[in-house]
Amino acid sequence: MDLHITEVESVSTSASFSHVVVGEILAIRDHPNADKLHLVTVNIGTQELAIVCGASNIAVGQKVPVALVGAVLPGGFEIKEAVIRGEKSFGMICSETELGLADRSDGILVLKPSASPGAPVEEILGTGTDFIIEPKILSNRPDFMSYVGMGRELAAVLNIDFKSPVETKFAESKTRTMTMLKVKVEDNKLCPRYLGRVVKNVTVKPSPRWIQDILNASGLRPINNIVDIANFVMLELGNPIHTFDYAKVGDREVVVRHAHDGETLLCLDGVKRQLDSKTLIIADSKNPIAIAGIIGGEESGVTDQTRDLVIEVAAFDKVSIRRTSKRLGIATDAKLHFERGVTPLSLENAMSRVLNLIQDDSPTCEILANNIDVHAKLPAPFSILRVGVEEINQLLGINISAAQMAGILNRLDLPTEIRRDDLVVKIPAYRADLVGMPDIAEEILRIYGTDQVPFVMPPIVGKPFEMPDIEKLKLKIRELMVRLSFTEVYTHPFDNMQGEHVVKILNPLSHDWEHLTHNPALQLQDLPINRPQYQIFEIAVAFEDHGSILPTEEPVLVGLVNHPDAYRLARGTVDQLLQSLGLQIKAEEFLHYDGVMLQLADIGSDIGSVQALSGQRAQFIIGLSKILPHITIVKPFVELNKFPTIKFDMAFVVAPEARIGELQTAIYDTDPLIQKVELFDVFNLPDGADRSVAFHIELRAEDRTLVGAEGDAVHAKIVELAKAQFRADLRE
Repeated sequence: MDLHITEVESVSTSASFSHVVVGEILAIRDHPNADKLHLVTVNIGTQELAIVCGASNIAVGQKVPVALVGAVLPGGFEIKEAVIRGEKSFGMICSETELGLADRSDGILVLKPSASPGAPVEEILGTGTDFIIEPKILSNRPDFMSYVGMGRELAAVLNIDFKSPVETKFAESKTRTMTMLKVKVEDNKLCPRYLGRVVKNVTVKPSPRWIQDILNASGLRPINNIVDIANFVMLELGNPIHTFDYAKVGDREVVVRHAHDGETLLCLDGVKRQLDSKTLIIADSKNPIAIAGIIGGEESGVTDQTRDLVIEVAAFDKVSIRRTSKRLGIATDAKLHFERGVTPLSLENAMSRVLNLIQDDSPTCEILANNIDVHAKLPAPFSILRVGVEEINQLLGINISAAQMAGILNRLDLPTEIRRDDLVVKIPAYRADLVGMPDIAEEILRIYGTDQVPFVMPPIVGKPFEMPDIEKLKLKIRELMVRLSFTEVYTHPFDNMQGEHVVKILNPLSHDWEHLTHNPALQLQDLPINRPQYQIFEIAVAFEDHGSILPTEEPVLVGLVNHPDAYRLARGTVDQLLQSLGLQIKAEEFLHYDGVMLQLADIGSDIGSVQALSGQRAQFIIGLSKILPHITIVKPFVELNKFPTIKFDMAFVVAPEARIGELQTAIYDTDPLIQKVELFDVFNLPDGADRSVAFHIELRAEDRTLVGAEGDAVHAKIVELAKAQFRADLRE
């Protein structure tokens, strides 16, 4: 099944209990310390057990179910050796309720006289012998949610003829349904087809044991024969069915309409729900009686006093069902079927099956003639798809004959003819997932067997991975920011900020996150960081709606500094980062803006900003797509210089307000022989008024070896420059 149909998620048995065997009552005597208890001796085939029992319907010679010590009954109840009023008990004689076979019982369950002591009770009762296979239901295969649909698949895999076991014959009276019921559908898009039928004089009672067993094994609670039959047909055919008490349908009229704002409905789960105009409901002439396709109302439900029925078999729009279920917080089995899609063409068969089972269980009932059938234009029962045999073989990498392909498709209820080198396939309406040649190829392959495909390695073309330039830039920036003692953080891209160009989310996760963020820097400011000082950054995306088909997505670097000298640190970080990327910038100040706007020095275009948020906080933001065209991501090869360098260090005493980055740039531009200026030390001098900054400096010529006099000359020029432009004194 895993290889041919769908994954099997679990396999279990239908038994709701274990270690319960047949016991024969040999003797009964009164409990010495309790008036209503008995001491019972039971033969379980291999030994005799003493059991304390309080049932009033026990008798010597009866064959009864005995739960042995260690048995686990429904509800997780484990049987243990016990002392009851001073007498030891080595098990329990069980009732139907205790075995999970009935909701209530009047005493212990008495088995047939021919049952052999010690035999497993599930074999005697015929329960627990079935295996329950839980398949993974694919979203595009609603037919997997029915016994008939899965049976068709299994027959195709096993290559046996499939004939539906569903009996749909029933006898109807001469009275027509339309004389006793009106049906009106106000929205044919959300309810493309609605069938209604009236059944009179039914007997509401517990459903037959075989139906109860199937429902219990499928996780559905038996209620009564009418509701159970409707649920069984849903499992059997995949069509959800609802039944109403005819006497409780006002004016004998069913209306499929949108709810009015403020209407309420007490649902079958006991919850009273507020409805709105987005909710499609089933109503009578005045009030709601069900939420369409999801759950019925308590007041119109079938009870023991019900005598006449209205049976509903309908098709509803799957998107509407899914949205209504999510909005109201209701998940039912009917909803699970409808949200995957129920074809309007399957309703008549489902209605006939329900009527067949109701009449079989209540032979004296009267089924009124003819369905009331309200529908829009129905889809065609089949569509035609023509595919090439050779195309399928090429796609699958195998060689299957046209006859084999046609045989597989015919077994899957896809009538197929061979016309020359093509297959002409009739696609039934319930297989809406089949729309092209690859779909047909998949159907053929999964039945033929994916394990039959030969293991052939495809040709592999050796091509190195090419990382986009923007990703290379992000990688480089992350490396530089970490070297500058920043910590990278990750935030979500949602906020609720209003604005002219914000991007609104159609299906937001919450009311607080209705837009895609336009300013990722705000996300950093909202982070709850319980530290007095920190430096964080994020490479995020700024979204902006300009009225085109898609919003713009601008990759940005955002940073936040929390420090007593926050603005200076933020500005210095940006200078160092952009310089490392080979960019020269200029900063432009604006009135009433506590910071600077950053521009590329050569072209003057804005690339970002640095801003002081408070005395201890500062932020910066840089548009990566704005600087990318001006950066050489891959460094060109430079031949190693043939001549040695002169290296020396210089330290200067500067005022606190001096721009170290500007000093570094000025030193670099002092003389063409200067190849490198690297800051390696900054600290505050003991007097607290000035700072010391130190640089590594390298000199080199491209055509000769430098002499000491040339180095001394450059050293003197740097001292003079620092003094003149920055009032910086050389530290000796």
